[in-house]
Amino acid sequence: MQADCCFFYSRLFFFEGLAAALAGPNSGTVWDDGYRELGNMFKSNPPRPQGRTDGVDVAMDTVNFYADRGIRYALYDISGAPDPSIEADHPLDLAGYHPVGGGIVRSLYGGGSRECCLNLPKNSKEGRYMLKWEEVGEGKEKLYSQELTLPAYDSPDNVFIVFLEGHKAELVVGGGYPGEPGWMGSVKGGTLGACLRAHDRAHCYKNLPHYENSTDNMAEADRIRCRKIQNMKNRDTVEFESWTYNDCLKFEQECKEGRMYSSISNKEMCKIDWRSPIFGE
Repeated sequence: MQADCCFFYSRLFFFEGLAAALAGPNSGTVWDDGYRELGNMFKSNPPRPQGRTDGVDVAMDTVNFYADRGIRYALYDISGAPDPSIEADHPLDLAGYHPVGGGIVRSLYGGGSRECCLNLPKNSKEGRYMLKWEEVGEGKEKLYSQELTLPAYDSPDNVFIVFLEGHKAELVVGGGYPGEPGWMGSVKGGTLGACLRAHDRAHCYKNLPHYENSTDNMAEADRIRCRKIQNMKNRDTVEFESWTYNDCLKFEQECKEGRMYSSISNKEMCKIDWRSPIFGE
């Protein structure tokens, strides 16, 4: 009982720290409001442990094979009868049940932050779950749900909640992480490798740093910021961390002269209107 309680309080702490990590190369994040909304849902309606208690407690982790969108989700153990006193007040709620897991997952996340605990049945055939999730990207949100069963296993092991392209999901029990020899998910290889096999580099790196050189990434962020200011009606308005268009012109000049971003890979990248032929920015 205590483990289930701690899982959700650790999740709430995790929400606050994850928002900045979800920011992509354009200094924006698909979670500006969404992660707070989910966090507030749990705070205003703290989930009581529900579901089986006669199984084995295992750790949970998440994997997201989408490159262009993040996920926020809630997992429910529906192997038992629903409780009619539990209402659904939020899009991710399920009437009759409290969640046994939930959180937010950034794009191309390959696992690595296991949380406690999900109580798995000793017999995999007894496990029934409902997963509800929202895919968030490009300013659009859409709700999905899928009933999931457990893959056959000899004994309970750690669980991965895996989000797949095509608005599908699966539960993976045991094995290694994506890209490791022991990975048991339906999509083989790591999340980035799987993306690159199916999509071009620009798509797969949409929310990842575009360059190995950190200076190149910082210059890219400044170019994007300056193009936004360039398109404003009043370029002298202080925007984007106190920058005006004159600050942008200063960035361009000092970058070309090597007084700013001296380790940039290509001086052409100092020009406000320069765009990567691969990523397009």
